[in-house]
Amino acid sequence: MNLKYSHKLAVLVSGSGTLLEHMTTEHLPIGLVIAEKPCRGLEVAKSAKYQTELLPRINFGWNNSRKWSDQPGFDRVKFSIAIADTLNDHGITITAMAGFMTILSPSFFRDLQRYTAKHPPSATAKV
Repeated sequence: MNLKYSHKLAVLVSGSGTLLEHMTTEHLPIGLVIAEKPCRGLEVAKSAKYQTELLPRINFGWNNSRKWSDQPGFDRVKFSIAIADTLNDHGITITAMAGFMTILSPSFFRDLQRYTAKHPPSATAKV
């Protein structure tokens, strides 16, 4: 089947990449895979020859030795802007959060003129 897509999909990953693996079998127009830490999901993307970007959240004040709920130095807004800028730079029109575990700022979802599918659904919790 030869399908033509009018959208370019980005997949945000954080872990093992099992959701991304399933997406690859559907031959979706994946143009970019983004992770906020080194993870198997990036390796899955590289194996499938997808373009990848690593945007380490530690570059935005994340402290790996602290709990998720205790990240006073993490600049969620700047991190979210960096992801949005990367998506825009690659011409992404649809974003799928496939197990992406960092909560993004509400403005990420409000300001971007693209559809965002998220799993798990709690990834958009209000901060």
